Amino acid sequence: MKILPALLLIAAIVFLPFALQSGTHHYGVTNNDLDGPNTATFGQLQGNRLTHLHTVLTGGMGIGGPGNIVNYVGETKVVLASVTNGAVCAYLSDSGSNDIAVFKITEPLSISKVGNFTSPGYGNEGISLAASSDVLYSASSGVGTWQIQADCTINLEYFSENPNNEMNGLSVTPDGRTLVGPCLCSLEGGIMSFSVGPFGALTPYGPYDSDYLPTGVDITRDGKYAIFAENNGIQVWVINTDGSLGAEQYFADSAPGESYNVRISPNGAYVYVDSYPGTGGRYLTTMAFTEDPLNATEVGSTLITGPYGGAISMGQMATILPYGNGGGLYLAQDGNINGAVSLFKINPDGTTVEAPNSPFSIISGGGQGLMSLAAWPPRPF
Repeated sequence: MKILPALLLIAAIVFLPFALQSGTHHYGVTNNDLDGPNTATFGQLQGNRLTHLHTVLTGGMGIGGPGNIVNYVGETKVVLASVTNGAVCAYLSDSGSNDIAVFKITEPLSISKVGNFTSPGYGNEGISLAASSDVLYSASSGVGTWQIQADCTINLEYFSENPNNEMNGLSVTPDGRTLVGPCLCSLEGGIMSFSVGPFGALTPYGPYDSDYLPTGVDITRDGKYAIFAENNGIQVWVINTDGSLGAEQYFADSAPGESYNVRISPNGAYVYVDSYPGTGGRYLTTMAFTEDPLNATEVGSTLITGPYGGAISMGQMATILPYGNGGGLYLAQDGNINGAVSLFKINPDGTTVEAPNSPFSIISGGGQGLMSLAAWPPRPF
């Protein structure tokens, strides 16, 4: 895996209406991970635009992107979770101060700061986050389970020390029973998994050796497979019922360059892989995915060009609720002094078409960073 710098400042993001749903506001949240006091940006989907609502201080510090740290680009550093009173809680990791910043979002899109919660352990790359139902998970030099309260505050239930195998990514099965993520376990990286027991107790498995540095992770709708970006394609691991990992298979794609992140489509039938060859733009590859038999086959690859086509690395990739013929996918691109969000429509065959005038909402200079992003409503699983 190449070791790549990245610089980013995002103050407004724009999308097209790929996920309109009656009675529900659609919005995006970014963790900008600035070099210094960190910020979060909130934007609302209005007609065919996600208009800027607020850019606010998180109350913590960022680290300004990965510097010479490997695998940072696949981490999720902002997640959204709903609570029983209809509010949505936004959790953002402050990589430089080792805390989790919390905001509460209520209709009609009122945003209030809840607080900052110190995470145990440490992490050279900060804290990766995942959420399932009323539980938030954090990963750095250890993995924690936090109970989400109705007011969006979080109470630490359990922390599993993992000092020699720092986690640099995290995903949770839809049933909340298993956590999986890449780890800095060796020069070639590795993978760990955790079964989630009563009161948030965690049982670790691994580390599992990886053929090549895995970055980014997503888990299938049925919770049976974990998929990582790896080398020039994806690595698929079986998730056993006890939370351990079984056999793995590698499936290559034809896009040039390293694979940096991966995301499963809203219907679960396709896998999207982000690749960067070093110069000349990025590639977004679609792979048709089946479980029986286990297979992933490339069906198309899109060259992402324009002012941010030569971006250094990608902050995060996410899919949003399907509408009509497949839904939408968006990803963050990070250039030398600029950042942008690219938006894609998902066709019925899984291939993608970039939205007109994408990428959107560029702001120049101002500080280092590597954006992570999340959207509401979320993917169905």
